[in-house]
Amino acid sequence: MISDMAASQINFHLATPVLHSVTVILSLMKTGPEETTSFASLDCREGPWLKEEEDKILAQLSRVRFRINAVVPSIARLPPEVLFQIFTWSRLANVAGANWISFSHVCCFWRNVAVSNPSLWTHLGFWNEKILSLCAARNMDLPLLFYWTETSKHGYHLLNYSSRCISLHVVEDDEDDMSYFVKRFRTAEQSWVQLESVYLELKEGPYVNSFAQDVLYVQKSDGLPGAPRLQVLRMSNIVPQDWSTIAAHGAHLRTLRVHDYCARKDGRRPSLEPFWDMLSSLPVLEHLSLVDSPARRLLPDGISTVSDPERTISLDKLRMLRVVTDCTYDIAYLLSPIRLPSTAIVTIERWLKTAEESILAVFPSDHSRLSDYLDTITCVQLVNSSKPRLGSSCLVLTMFPPNDGACSALYAQFDRCTTQKVVIRSTLFQVASVLSNLTELELCLFPDQVMGISKAEWVEIFQTLPRLEAFLVDGCQRDGLPSGTEELEHVKWFPRLLAEHTTPAQNTEISSVPDSLLPRLTRLYFTAFEAPVREALLEDVQGYLDSRKTASLPRCIVYFNGQRWTISQKAHLPNPSENEHLTSPESKAEL
Repeated sequence: MISDMAASQINFHLATPVLHSVTVILSLMKTGPEETTSFASLDCREGPWLKEEEDKILAQLSRVRFRINAVVPSIARLPPEVLFQIFTWSRLANVAGANWISFSHVCCFWRNVAVSNPSLWTHLGFWNEKILSLCAARNMDLPLLFYWTETSKHGYHLLNYSSRCISLHVVEDDEDDMSYFVKRFRTAEQSWVQLESVYLELKEGPYVNSFAQDVLYVQKSDGLPGAPRLQVLRMSNIVPQDWSTIAAHGAHLRTLRVHDYCARKDGRRPSLEPFWDMLSSLPVLEHLSLVDSPARRLLPDGISTVSDPERTISLDKLRMLRVVTDCTYDIAYLLSPIRLPSTAIVTIERWLKTAEESILAVFPSDHSRLSDYLDTITCVQLVNSSKPRLGSSCLVLTMFPPNDGACSALYAQFDRCTTQKVVIRSTLFQVASVLSNLTELELCLFPDQVMGISKAEWVEIFQTLPRLEAFLVDGCQRDGLPSGTEELEHVKWFPRLLAEHTTPAQNTEISSVPDSLLPRLTRLYFTAFEAPVREALLEDVQGYLDSRKTASLPRCIVYFNGQRWTISQKAHLPNPSENEHLTSPESKAEL
């Protein structure tokens, strides 16, 4: 501070009178009460002259302070672009607050940077009318973003700028406050003609049930939607009473998210027809996320099969679908009329801990509407998930399309090991019937899960996968570390089983191939294992490769921890011409 500096420490080329004036001011600021009593004896006729001198000295002091602020601090030499980014990040750190504005009070340079960037003043919060008017004057009529986090009489001044708002973010603690906001939202004097994004959240509390309210509205005068340009609608713990209000805004809606984490416990099972009608009216929908919506329960308890609806809902533009609920059959019922494009990413999470059906049961029994999507899946990965929210006992079936496309995932949470074994068995038996073009299978299972399925059942599972070309065994343990040589029985199980059921060829005819398990297998992977495991597996893997040669099956390449594993072989490799019948289109059709 200047008050703590001696005049001799100011290194500027200033005129001597200026330095003298500054010296006088600084000395007066350091003068104690006992040293100022002499001023009382001054002649009153000298008062005007002293006032003039004071004004001159203060003006000189102001100029000195300006030069110190502009030259001395290194932070004052930051480029305006860097300062602008700092201001932007500070504003985003607390979008509902106006604390970042205090940065513009540091110095003139900082203030000029803040004032000269209108985009900094477009995020309006729950502020009083004075601050809102200041922001409105500085944002140069740019589109506005509203952040509403609590109810207060000051907050409703935001509604005076509703015609310029493109994004509305509202978080309320109380149902009454949210209801009051919705009422004010729908009766704003200025229409929401530019509104493109709406986020409404009712915070979860011990006494809060699902809040049902028609947030959007249709104007009574002309029947037009209140927000005709709406593209994003996200609601948390808020469920519309009438899905038609969303349908009326569906012309441009690209993202719809309805999450009900405080789902009702009253057993309400509304008809899905209005919900399906709403989906049918969203021609450009790209992202759909549903958590316990449109209701927590869609089917009565004990009902596992329902007649597939006759209607078809084509979501041709959909890029991402997420469904989270308790019951597998509710998910299948919800998806039953929907047709997904082959490029969609699907994430389905079910939390019911006592279900014992296949993970793939989330897909409706009639696959015709989803066939375009399911037929693109060529690789599946069945693993134990460590997803914190779903728990350590969660199983995940990840589905991959060809060409390294984006993957889809099905999650299932269970609390009993016996239940997991049943689900794994059911899922593996159903894989081939649901995903008809499957060519790669990856298993990351624990020893008890592998050995919990009998040899006869594993044989039946592999018999349903005659087109499988790649098989991967992952050794990741429950603690996430690679497997060592202590527990290898479940890993050796697979090459031994495959070797035992690889039938020696009696002739070169294709008729001998179907008797062998995985006749088209060309890649066998062992990953996430410690180095000594390689030697421990050598005998069993070599036995399987030799059995394939004896059966005149295509050559299988083995990989260990991502590296090709070269294994000496006892038998000679078959001539490629001898296996042309295995790769021809005619033989593929026979297989």
